[in-house]
Amino acid sequence: MREFDKEAILEKYRRITMEYVDTYKPDIMIVRGDTRYAKASDVLTNNYDRRILPHLESRKLLAQKEHAKLWKSAKEGTYITVVYDTAGNRHHTEFEFNSTNFLAEELIGSKRDTYVIFFVSENLQIEYLVFHKPDGTCTYRWLCTEWSEYDEAGNLVSVETFSCSNGPFSVGIKVDAEYYDYRDGVLCHAERFKEYNTELSDITGGLLSMLVPDRIYNPEQIEYDIVRNGEEVLVTRTSHYTPTKDYTDTVRIPAKEVLKMKEYGINII
Repeated sequence: MREFDKEAILEKYRRITMEYVDTYKPDIMIVRGDTRYAKASDVLTNNYDRRILPHLESRKLLAQKEHAKLWKSAKEGTYITVVYDTAGNRHHTEFEFNSTNFLAEELIGSKRDTYVIFFVSENLQIEYLVFHKPDGTCTYRWLCTEWSEYDEAGNLVSVETFSCSNGPFSVGIKVDAEYYDYRDGVLCHAERFKEYNTELSDITGGLLSMLVPDRIYNPEQIEYDIVRNGEEVLVTRTSHYTPTKDYTDTVRIPAKEVLKMKEYGINII
């Protein structure tokens, strides 16, 4: 496994935030070009993020096909609105929740909440929760920053996501990072550092240390080996549980899903 340099990743988060996120002005009220629609398979999943491993673990391409019009059976809360600018670039996506956030309604008069992802650049996506006020204005609350990097051949080599952790036993900045290795332009190996928290609570850390004293956590460390098996692909996932114990399992990605991923730009064959 690569070394997860906590100080370096936090310095990177601070730099990206200062140089790009803090200076970005989110705006869902742009002059629109095309507006398209895609099924929302999971409200908590960004179908347009650049991470590769969720596709491999699900054994299928998760990205949804865009449609020029809403299908007749479409119901509120089942689709994502995809907004393009007048130059034909995908600008942002919107997902409206079925119910209003009560706290937001009480504090700022919001009448509905929208989960929005802005495609800032090839490297940067920023996610916000948008509160809509009765006077037509919006308030934006930052949720997540996704930063992607590429090698000279254009292969995606890393996706790092930074978010604010607001759980009952978890505060601070949460980092989830994926790193990819290629052989002749084909993905052959990946590593994930899962759910590093800058301020993991003493309760959580103490409980893990008590149950498994040498447990590897904050972050969890997982490796993936990808090999071709005829027209299919086998993915072996190794979770490094303790310094002396690993848990390994292998999943098979069917040929039709391998082709879908390749068309989408995920080269695993």
